[in-house]
Amino acid sequence: GLSNSLEFSALYRKYDRNFHSFYGAAFGENTRNINEEGFYLGLRYRPGRSLNFAVYADRFRFPWLRFRVDAPSTGHEYLARFTYQPNKNILMYFQAREESKARNVSLPEQGTNAVPQGIRRNYILNVAYGTRENLELRSRLQWSTYALGGQQTGGLTLVQDLNWQWKQWKLSSRFALFDTDDYDNRQYVFERNVLYAFSIPAYFGEGSRTYLMVQYKANPQTSFWFRWAHTRYTDRESVGSGLDRIDGNKRTDLSVQIIRSF
Repeated sequence: GLSNSLEFSALYRKYDRNFHSFYGAAFGENTRNINEEGFYLGLRYRPGRSLNFAVYADRFRFPWLRFRVDAPSTGHEYLARFTYQPNKNILMYFQAREESKARNVSLPEQGTNAVPQGIRRNYILNVAYGTRENLELRSRLQWSTYALGGQQTGGLTLVQDLNWQWKQWKLSSRFALFDTDDYDNRQYVFERNVLYAFSIPAYFGEGSRTYLMVQYKANPQTSFWFRWAHTRYTDRESVGSGLDRIDGNKRTDLSVQIIRSF
């Protein structure tokens, strides 16, 4: 903490290409703490109770080859987020993020791969509004672009959530529209799920997604969850591949959970 309204952080990491750790989960770009060196700087400024501005910059390099990268490479990640919360019922924020990493591009005429930098830019605009009647509305627009080898693609999703709570009942719902040019512009949006389950699906292609989850707490020892999620694609006639292939453009998932504590 540099002052009551300003915070600063800095972090340096270095993981050799022959370093192996079974349980390591330290800060880094890779899934594993291996073959990486980088320096991170972060800053957060709060000029008042309702305003919050946060930025960070991360520069890194990979001394050896990686998955889909046939040469040592470098990269960076920048993020800026502005948050405005005039009262406890309203929260708005805008976030912009840029990430640059190398990736193979096939050169058939030369029989080899080039390794240009791929640049992904993500933007999020989020508005949440709650009422005294335990009703919350949350609207979210997020979009992205991805540039690699002189070509650029894009994608976006528009999300509307409605959450409601009354006595022992909780209701969570969502309707989302998405349209992306390719998998590189897939949109990740967190979804509420049954207890101990984790859900951040990738929205890609063209279509819509809806989910509804109902939670009921019968007593301090017994709770019930029911969740229904439905995705409809407008750009394909089948979903998935192999043993998970579904003939048709729709996919539905059901989850039922009962927890009894003793």
